[in-house]
Amino acid sequence: MKHFLYFTPHQKIQFYYDNLNKKNQYDEIFKKIEQAFSTQGSVGLLYLAQIELNFEEDVSLFFWKDFINHYLFLLCSTENTEIKKINVELNNDFIEEKIQNIPPMRGNEYLTKKSLEDIWCLLNQEVSTILSHKRINLQEYLDLFFPKLKMIGKVYFHLAENKSDPESPFAFLATYSTKLNAKSKPKHIPLSKAIEEFSKNKNKKNITNILEPIQKALKESLFLSNLLDSGEIFHPQAWHPKDALNFLKDVTIYESHGIIVRIPNWWNPKNPIKPQVKISIGNDEKTQISVSALLSFDITLSMGNIDLSQEEINEIFNSSSPFIKLRGGWVEVDKEKLNEVLFHWKKVRKKMREDGISFLEGMRLLSGVSQLNDQINEFDRATEIQDWSQITAGPWFCELLNQLRHPETNKIKAPNIENKLNATLRAYQKHGTEWLWLIYSTKLGGCLADDMGLGKTIQIISLLLCIQAEGRAKTCSSLLVVPASLLANWKAELIKFAPSICFEILHSSQMNTSEINKISQDTFKKDCDLFIVTYGGLIKIEELIHINWNIVILDEAQAIKNATTKQALICKKLNANSKFALTGTPVENKLSDLWSICDFICPGLLGNAKTFYNYTKKLNDASKKLQPNVYKPLRELVRPYILRRLKTDKSVISDLPDKTEMKTYCFLSKSQITLYQQTVIEMKKLINNAEANGIKRQGLIFSFLSQFKQICNHPDHWNGSGAYLEKESGKFIRLREILEDIQEKQEKVLIFTQFKEIIEYISIFSESIFGQKGLILHGGTNVKKRQEYVDQFNHENGPPFFILSIKAGGTGLNLVSASHVIHFDRWWNPAVENQATDRAFRIGQKKNVIVHKFICQGTIEEKIDNMIESKKHLSNEILEGELMTPLTELSNDELIKLVSLDMSILEI
Repeated sequence: MKHFLYFTPHQKIQFYYDNLNKKNQYDEIFKKIEQAFSTQGSVGLLYLAQIELNFEEDVSLFFWKDFINHYLFLLCSTENTEIKKINVELNNDFIEEKIQNIPPMRGNEYLTKKSLEDIWCLLNQEVSTILSHKRINLQEYLDLFFPKLKMIGKVYFHLAENKSDPESPFAFLATYSTKLNAKSKPKHIPLSKAIEEFSKNKNKKNITNILEPIQKALKESLFLSNLLDSGEIFHPQAWHPKDALNFLKDVTIYESHGIIVRIPNWWNPKNPIKPQVKISIGNDEKTQISVSALLSFDITLSMGNIDLSQEEINEIFNSSSPFIKLRGGWVEVDKEKLNEVLFHWKKVRKKMREDGISFLEGMRLLSGVSQLNDQINEFDRATEIQDWSQITAGPWFCELLNQLRHPETNKIKAPNIENKLNATLRAYQKHGTEWLWLIYSTKLGGCLADDMGLGKTIQIISLLLCIQAEGRAKTCSSLLVVPASLLANWKAELIKFAPSICFEILHSSQMNTSEINKISQDTFKKDCDLFIVTYGGLIKIEELIHINWNIVILDEAQAIKNATTKQALICKKLNANSKFALTGTPVENKLSDLWSICDFICPGLLGNAKTFYNYTKKLNDASKKLQPNVYKPLRELVRPYILRRLKTDKSVISDLPDKTEMKTYCFLSKSQITLYQQTVIEMKKLINNAEANGIKRQGLIFSFLSQFKQICNHPDHWNGSGAYLEKESGKFIRLREILEDIQEKQEKVLIFTQFKEIIEYISIFSESIFGQKGLILHGGTNVKKRQEYVDQFNHENGPPFFILSIKAGGTGLNLVSASHVIHFDRWWNPAVENQATDRAFRIGQKKNVIVHKFICQGTIEEKIDNMIESKKHLSNEILEGELMTPLTELSNDELIKLVSLDMSILEI
């Protein structure tokens, strides 16, 4: 049974579970969780805090459980229990840690520092509302809803420096926070006095409350156990450095059991500063870089980000104390460990090549994911060695990684292609092109994972023009692998935006069978910038894996997310100086997908599949144990190789048009081609009949034009059968690809068609992709129901898709929750189409709207579209009126030429 928490584009936490219609022992709990989160995220989190999680639960639940536990911990630390307006302050370090530790879960791309801060504010508001509504104080609230939580803030451990005593430079005191009456402020008294007072009053309950957190903590802290056994915890103490260090090492244990700890600000309980062996990778600048390039590997001693002087190093190794004062604060020193770590890294360096380590090895070490490096697994088995090591990038290497992670800072400028590109790149697209060029120049690999509609195609075309300008394309061609449904789109975009790029499509739609059979290595020696092949063609044309390509690009790279498929295995056999993957869906949400794509763009980066699986399993287990920064190393490792921009990014959205129109070319299946040709023959026969004139001729033309549209939609639309198999229609195949992307991004879509009879089948098909029902509206829909449907769709938790007939739904409706509009078939009247599009693109719309106009290549749909485009610079004679009537005025020969199928378009 699937169940998990996910984050929505509307900045809401939602709970999903699917019991597959089977009764489950957790059904009632899950229903309550679902109901709580549907009310508000803060309500759901407070409910989640009351539930004990099973280790088998999804990692997303543990992530949010840790978030709410931290909130409650700080809430319980509030000293004034009488306050009604709660304002628990959020620690920035905690937020940064949570952002770095987001597990692979749906919607994590929408989870930002700002959204976590907003959720925190809602928690404060929710608790304040409950206190006011129920007329209770904070202590009563905690007792009522979280009886296992004691009101933290009663027991305090204080550690301070005592600079007047060099022998015992620390002072310790345990106190109890109490109040004289309900209106007074909290007062600290020594712990011993609190016990004494409650003993006099025979208040055993309060004595138990005081000692309970201490009793729990001493089970995990030997130092605290000894402190209690000796009775020293009840008296002020003057401590030697060793005692202070032992106390400080267990601070997180004390805090986890409800004890408030007050310590000097130079000590960070989670990550204390101490002298470490510093490994600096990539100090020496390289003229060329690649995955096999060797990087320098230097070893020094440092503390924080500062290298230690020889005098300070001598002080460390000459000291007899494990805790010494250095640079204004006290630091832990373990000479034995430091020597062990020094020896270890010198041994690692010796194992590496004499001149340094490889780029990939350096990347893994820097990110802390060395588990994927078989050469230095010894490092990961020694956790203490890791604790006493600091691995950094040298100045040159650090700058390179920064440019990869932040394209806007890129200093390696691409060639000027303004006179070759028939388009003006937006700012983020220029940054994307510069990033692609940097990846290419350094012979690495990259994944361009921009949202749908942000222009991945134009950025790759710009890269190809840069390569052409460099002159490299003349000696080494590039290869583009695409789904069959996108061949026409790439062809059209290349011709439109970069006519100087010479390309050849290796496909039956562009080559006859004899030409395909003659493909050999000599085919690729011709002067051609780019060869394009489908994933299916890649399997059939064996010669492709024997060519040394300049670059290889995989479009819709999710096609290789299943690493065991034949097409994935073939793709990874392709040889190239640089490899690029294009995808609009998040790759970090599913770690298996991430591995497969990285295994293509940068083989070896994430180890082999088995090693990566075992590694991620450990990550998930550690995440469930609420260990900090579990996923941060993996994110840091892959971050330079993945460029992802969302439509919601502030740096992007300000540069976007409010509406982006895209022509989505679709192919015809074999049965569609057959039906289309038969219909052309029949039309020719009937309109050439001497009796076909006047109104009769016009009626025939109207009828046949409608039939061509139906055939382009689906053969079953034309013949009236109800099977509607996906493989029989290029439009349905392309529709799936787009809807899957929309579904992955939790966005909404309007689908327009002029045919009422196909709406039901598009709805059934869409439902199979989204996993839930959508809405439909046509001329037969009850008028009173229309506003109800609009309200349902516009609700943020409403149906994800709405299918409308263009006549019934093209005007008068406000559907601003949709960020996508699909014109499944064309009305051939831009004014009508624009009216329909404006159901989403209108006042109240806060998102960029992407408009997909389906066009079957080689058919009357493409020819009419070309006619409309050619008329755009003329009067609005055709654009504002119905195009059907002018078509009836064409001669018979002109009409047959218009509707005839371009025979270069065959089944794909």
